[in-house]
Amino acid sequence: MIPPILDRLGSQDGYVTEQLIRFYADRAEGGVALAIIGGMAISEAAKYRPGGLHIYDDTYVPGLARLADAVHAAGSKVGVQLQHAGRMVADPPQPGNRTLGPSALLDTLTGKPVDGLSTGEIAAIVGAFGAAALRARRAGFDHIEVHGSHGYLPSAFLSPFTNRRDDAYGGSAEARARFICEIVGAVRDAVGDDLTVGVRLNGADLLEGGVTLEHTLVQARLLAGRGVDVFHISGGTPDVFDREFPSGFYEPGCYRGFARAVRDATGLPVITVGRINSPAVADEVLEAGDADLVAIGRALIADPAFVRKAAAGQDERIRPCIACNVCVDKEPGPFPPTPCSVNHGAGREAALAGLPPRVSDGAAKHVLVVGAGPAGLEAARVAAERGHRVTVVEKCAAVGGQMAVVCKLSHKVDFATWLRYAHAAAEEAGAQFRLRTELDREILASLRPDHAILATGARPGSLDIPGADRPEVVQALDVLDGHASVGRRVVVIGATRVGLVVADHLAASERQVTILEPGSEIAAEMGYTFKKGFVRRLSNQGVVVETRSRILQIGDGWVQFLKEGYLLPGRSELVERPADTVVLALERHPETRPAAILQDAGIPFVAVGDCHEPRRIINAVHEAARAAILL
Repeated sequence: MIPPILDRLGSQDGYVTEQLIRFYADRAEGGVALAIIGGMAISEAAKYRPGGLHIYDDTYVPGLARLADAVHAAGSKVGVQLQHAGRMVADPPQPGNRTLGPSALLDTLTGKPVDGLSTGEIAAIVGAFGAAALRARRAGFDHIEVHGSHGYLPSAFLSPFTNRRDDAYGGSAEARARFICEIVGAVRDAVGDDLTVGVRLNGADLLEGGVTLEHTLVQARLLAGRGVDVFHISGGTPDVFDREFPSGFYEPGCYRGFARAVRDATGLPVITVGRINSPAVADEVLEAGDADLVAIGRALIADPAFVRKAAAGQDERIRPCIACNVCVDKEPGPFPPTPCSVNHGAGREAALAGLPPRVSDGAAKHVLVVGAGPAGLEAARVAAERGHRVTVVEKCAAVGGQMAVVCKLSHKVDFATWLRYAHAAAEEAGAQFRLRTELDREILASLRPDHAILATGARPGSLDIPGADRPEVVQALDVLDGHASVGRRVVVIGATRVGLVVADHLAASERQVTILEPGSEIAAEMGYTFKKGFVRRLSNQGVVVETRSRILQIGDGWVQFLKEGYLLPGRSELVERPADTVVLALERHPETRPAAILQDAGIPFVAVGDCHEPRRIINAVHEAARAAILL
């Protein structure tokens, strides 16, 4: 099944759009048994963010009915997740919304005051959940899920971290569950036995002072007595946002233990979620009896046909999710509301549906792709699938570019899986690869392409300071590739994505690592949830990060830098840090030298990915796909 995700595909005023319908219909056609659409605001005060759906007025019902009909026609059951954002309305602010919670506190995320609800307001919200469930029933949905996790209003009532009440709705795990029990009762009264009713709960908030598994088991037993049919078990709150959307730092199926505990405590079916990123993981969870259903979110954004391919025994043909969390963090740029680093079509399903799958024979071209990193592999696959004759030249002995080097790290296994998929998919589509082949005039003359896509990546940045040419100064990629020896005390210059990766790699081998960053922010190109998990990991390993640090010189066993003051802006401190090895992880520069060869030969070309401008995988893959489509 596909769980509620931050699809942002509704209209700005909360109505169903054709793109949203196409997104879920595609996943239903791909074999998903159940799609839960969420979270739908049950009142105007419950809205979370633009692009989310609303269900608090009858005007929303016709669009919701079209959505339900489309998913049914594609072969799946469909449910709605009902939500009240609570304190989450403050991020981002919505007109007319109050920041609501069980208790009057300062929000730990925004520092803004939260209005504690009166008992009368609680009753009104309970009624709004029931009314919303009735609208969902009228729209033809099969299942209702109450959103009781991740810090939203019912979750805030369940947690001692946010619920400090001393009335009937607070003071004990049982009393904190009263609000959500009343909601479930109202929902059940509204839909009767015609629809199944589920609740999404945190197995634990994974936050000091928050809900523990012991609390959850008490509360789940109470909910089971109110007519719940199934529990959907997750973890994390906005205070530990990276735990809500576990990246590659977390084990696949990381919340399965919570689900098993709730199942054992209540005797009811449970759904588990959290990096169920392959058929093998899903099968393992089900065969172990840890859950009755598995929810696959980000992996179904990456490949809508995940389930159908798995059922056919074609696991290797599934486009793998790389757990980068771009879909959650919403990378700025020319991307759809639900972007995916490895699936250019995610969030664009409606627009791409009208595109002819292949060019006519007369329009087919011989396309040369220069470089076999992420951009080159995607360009080759898309161009070949669209009917062009594609030749890829790559100077290295293997595909992948710099990504292949990073893949050697244990927590980057998803990247390695995607590279294997991307290479195989391009070859299956008909692209021909010439490895250990650097573009020159002779090769270009022999190939005689009609068009070229330049995907040559970027070269490492360097320092122009005294001592930068010392032998102990090495490049980050050479360290990751095992081509550079590294001492015990290491200074990494540049808190770029690669800088964080190499620092993590070296700290794991018990080296003393300091990162020096001239700017005020680390890894500015990295999304929030991924960065938060990364920083937590580095901190746990003892890595020291110094921002606002201008490097002056490198000497024998030391690095000297000017540290800008925080308490007294404009006042700086001269600092000398011991270093046996200095690792450069600076901003990269586009590798465009092969462009001159193409220009001299008069071959039209377009540069994509890092050779256009060094950025993230999503930029490389999306630019490459677009270039191939526009040939």
